[in-house]
Amino acid sequence: MDFLSVFCDDLSGILIEQNAMMYVFEIHQIGNVQPIGSQIFTCLEMSLNLRNQKIQIREVTLDFYSLEQINSLLALIDPESLAGVFLKLQPSRFVKSLDEIILLEQWKEFKNVQFSSTTNTLSRNELIVIKKTLLTSQVFKLIGIYYEDIDSFLLDEIFGHPTQPTNQYGTTRTIRVPDTKRDVLTVTVYPNNCIVFAREKCCPDFYTEQLFNKIIELAQNCEGPFLKVLMNPLIMTNLSSYLDFVDIQALRKTSSGIRKCIDYIKPDPEISKLMIKSKNFVRVDVQMSFQDKASPLYIQYEEVDPGCLVNEKFVKHGMFLTLLNDIEANFRHQEAPLEELNLDLYSMRYFHKEFLDKIRNFLKPQTGLLSTRKLNVIADGEDDLLKTMKWLEPVALEIIEVHSLVSDSWKEKIVVDHKFYELNQWIYAKEFVMKDFVIPIPFNFQYFIHFVKLDVFVEIISSGDVYELKEELLYSPSFVKFKIEFQTRSIDNDDLFNLLGHSYHIENDRLASKRKTWYFQMPERDRVLHIVYHVDQKIIFFKKVGLEEIPEDVFFGFEEE
Repeated sequence: MDFLSVFCDDLSGILIEQNAMMYVFEIHQIGNVQPIGSQIFTCLEMSLNLRNQKIQIREVTLDFYSLEQINSLLALIDPESLAGVFLKLQPSRFVKSLDEIILLEQWKEFKNVQFSSTTNTLSRNELIVIKKTLLTSQVFKLIGIYYEDIDSFLLDEIFGHPTQPTNQYGTTRTIRVPDTKRDVLTVTVYPNNCIVFAREKCCPDFYTEQLFNKIIELAQNCEGPFLKVLMNPLIMTNLSSYLDFVDIQALRKTSSGIRKCIDYIKPDPEISKLMIKSKNFVRVDVQMSFQDKASPLYIQYEEVDPGCLVNEKFVKHGMFLTLLNDIEANFRHQEAPLEELNLDLYSMRYFHKEFLDKIRNFLKPQTGLLSTRKLNVIADGEDDLLKTMKWLEPVALEIIEVHSLVSDSWKEKIVVDHKFYELNQWIYAKEFVMKDFVIPIPFNFQYFIHFVKLDVFVEIISSGDVYELKEELLYSPSFVKFKIEFQTRSIDNDDLFNLLGHSYHIENDRLASKRKTWYFQMPERDRVLHIVYHVDQKIIFFKKVGLEEIPEDVFFGFEEE
């Protein structure tokens, strides 16, 4: 067996079994070894696909040849863990410019990533894409580029003239982020041929912790005309624009007049993520993330007699009532759509059987449905999932994830039938993940093929189902990747080979009996349907890949142009 096979076997074992956070993950290529790099990446991708959870990586440094490889790896990394990415781009006809990477669809799962790369120079279009991305989204906190040459006149045209004198630390340009009070985009060119684009908070010099403490002290002790100043809606509107969610909530508690004033101007808390879960059925943890802050807010509720503890502070009311009151107060003026709603419905029913109905009343706007891009629930069955989906805005909902607290050794069934198929939320969604429940017979795959990505556990899938899925996905314009795990070994190998043809064979492949691979040309000239069947694990993958990701000896008989 050659060294590359041994290396891939070792790498696969490490990646599948890794549970702790990997703080640094690097793979470098030496020289022009694209076939070796492609084989290593295939091993990397298959190993991460076989994991039960996405791998946690803090910083990634990799050499890549294709956009598909970058997009594929991003889909397999836990979005909440990734803080930094460095890409050394190899010369390739598949990556023509840096803006192609920045605009990859998979980035939307991430937030506040520090991205860096190398390039010869930055074109006008690349600079415009970088500017637009940092001004309109919070995927990237910083983009750093090491270059060989750069046009300073082009920088002046797109980002304006330098706002600070050139010094030993470089030249800085600053522009304000539209529709924000304090966000700015800084562009700094350093002497070591590095340019850094960063979205930052521009805090006024007078805005300090000491000042806020003075405001709280004033609000608690002043009276008469001084108090009327802080109760003025115009003044409070301007003041609240410089305060974050926690500060505003603290200010509300200083006096009834200020509280009424804040409730009158209705400052949007701009909550982007809400997670409510139970810890061992004895406490409830709430996490809220905000659009303009990197650090989330954590609140812990614990029942004690005769009240409850909120972050270890005693409150005289019961835990469930206190939790609901806080949710109602926090979401009262929420207008911005949520990025993610994460609810532990299974455990919360232990505290209150009407939790779902109560929380819906507080979260759902009075005039419509709740907008969230991602729904992530721990459910007790299809009823929980159906009830939650029905009060979400269909057009906004893109990702549905369903999990269970039940052990992997025993998976309950969720019947995915017409009750789901007829919902607009199901029809508009792009991704569906449900690995902790079994979808029983019949698995009507025709109601799943509209998804871009699918990851499910089914009771049975036949050789005929695999063939029909292959035929449907070959012509699907939206499909990217399907992973189907099945409970009962129901695929007949002979039937499968008759339907799909002989699998691709690698000489001296030790896993040939356990892993079967097929490649099929798609109508898109440079795209291929890649099918991998892991016999022992009872998992089958369908994935759209680029020509550069398939072995060189796979031939489809393309006609000459």
